[in-house]
Amino acid sequence: MKDPTGGPANRAPRWRHWRAWTLLLASLLALVFALPARAAPRAPRGGENRAGRTAGPKAGSARAVDEAVTLTPDATLDLIVAYESLPDRTDEATIAGVGGTVKRRYGALPFLAVRLEAERVLQVLSAEKVRWVTFDFPTRTMLDVAAPLVGALEAGESFGLTGDGVTVAVVDTGVAPHEDLGGRLVAYVDLLSSGNSGKQARDPNGHGTHVAGIVAGDGRAGGGLYRGIAPQARIVAVRVLDDQGGGTVSSVLAGLDWILQNKDTHGIRVVNLSLGHPVFEPASVDPLVQAVEDLVEAGLVVVCSAGNYGREGYGTITSPGNAPGCITVGSLTDWNTADASDDSVSSYSSKGPALLDHFAKPDLVAPGNRIVSLRVAGSRLDTSYPEWRVPANGSEAYFELSGTSMAAPMVAGAAALLLQADPSLDPATVKARLVRSARKVHANPLAWGAGILDIPAALADTGRATSAPTPAAFRDEQAAEIGFENTARTWGGPEWSLSRLWGDAVLWSERSTEADAVLWSEAVLWSEAVLWSEAVLWSETVLWSDAVLWSEAVLWSEAVLWSEAVLWSETTPVGD
Repeated sequence: MKDPTGGPANRAPRWRHWRAWTLLLASLLALVFALPARAAPRAPRGGENRAGRTAGPKAGSARAVDEAVTLTPDATLDLIVAYESLPDRTDEATIAGVGGTVKRRYGALPFLAVRLEAERVLQVLSAEKVRWVTFDFPTRTMLDVAAPLVGALEAGESFGLTGDGVTVAVVDTGVAPHEDLGGRLVAYVDLLSSGNSGKQARDPNGHGTHVAGIVAGDGRAGGGLYRGIAPQARIVAVRVLDDQGGGTVSSVLAGLDWILQNKDTHGIRVVNLSLGHPVFEPASVDPLVQAVEDLVEAGLVVVCSAGNYGREGYGTITSPGNAPGCITVGSLTDWNTADASDDSVSSYSSKGPALLDHFAKPDLVAPGNRIVSLRVAGSRLDTSYPEWRVPANGSEAYFELSGTSMAAPMVAGAAALLLQADPSLDPATVKARLVRSARKVHANPLAWGAGILDIPAALADTGRATSAPTPAAFRDEQAAEIGFENTARTWGGPEWSLSRLWGDAVLWSERSTEADAVLWSEAVLWSEAVLWSEAVLWSETVLWSDAVLWSEAVLWSEAVLWSEAVLWSETTPVGD
């Protein structure tokens, strides 16, 4: 059995150790934020950015970091500092003035990646332009049957669409040249070193090339057998993860920043992020979420993997898949048959709602289990798992991997087809059409989203949405019901109601009307022991317990939290 990240199956138990301190650290960083579950249901935020950007969370950031400073004053921290506008030399001088080092600066995103002694953090926070500070967390990587299952072949045969003229940016471990990509790998930038875009295209891990093949491989090496979803789309490779598949928030931010600055030069319309880390903080102070929202606002369709922690239950969506504006994709297991009746959500596919903000992710699911795509001979994955090579047409040009990392590029390729058909579509409408057209299943939307990717149905959809933020979930203590933000209001009309997006997967109570800000469901109850476990999502005794959270022996022990051997170890899975 294969682990969804491409490694041995025995990796899975490590998540239990990781999740324990994930919840603790998430609680610390979110300490002064009120969870929707802890307050009366509120109306949607109207024109406010759905990730809460206008909330002014500097006080919360200061409080969280103040605790860190109090308990670990001698620690040297790798941090992301967020500013009201692009930081300038004066801001960098402030960092240097307190003994800090600027590790990375960005041209379009208002962040600095810095290294700083903990006792100096409050001095940085006192600067007028600084909004908040968070940790530079580590991030990690997360079609023969699958392509016809989602209707990719029909898109070419009946609609005449192949992704021609659309460019997809793959933010990953790099993309190596491959026969199936031909000359459609049009740009490569390596942001792990100097950010020099002139370097030769390569992928020492193999993950990014596999993802790119799912988007745009033309199947040439296999005699047409293993085609991608949009086999004539162009690929821009943005390398932000190393040969082990690991990186940091700051390196991924560098990739997103580069895309914002170069999207027009290369005609980038879609961005695929098959990577992530567990949710540590609210979306309003998560740099990856904020950067993803910036890309969406700039007109880019952003597709994110949901994460590979579904075996741990609900609330396991990874960042930046918790960004409300992106399309978050869970993994479907098709059991290697074209018959959809036996399909199921992959056991490892992360489930919603997103921790802390409770966005009802994933948005939809696509095949992600045992997907055959491009092989990079000599890469880490290739040499570590030679048994996963797939022969075709007399060659071994292909490789089999599983995970939500493989499901996300299915949707990225579908987005390329929609944009080829109608280049005027904006990210909200692309997302709305993909979600509404997904093949409905009578199952929990917090695992299945709106259903299974259905490309021909999405191409046939003609609706336009004014916005398409993923709805948040709320709970009603007295009625024992879960409510969801009314997408008929937030997406721009009754044609985008949750009953159209989720079908019969959820039954609504008598309180539900199109005018309501929150629609209440009788079918999803917060009291269910599994779905709304008090020990996972809502409990004060776990997330907010002083006895656990503030224990110096557990949370702030340098041997646990700050040790490079534990927190930053490449052997500890930290994302998709």
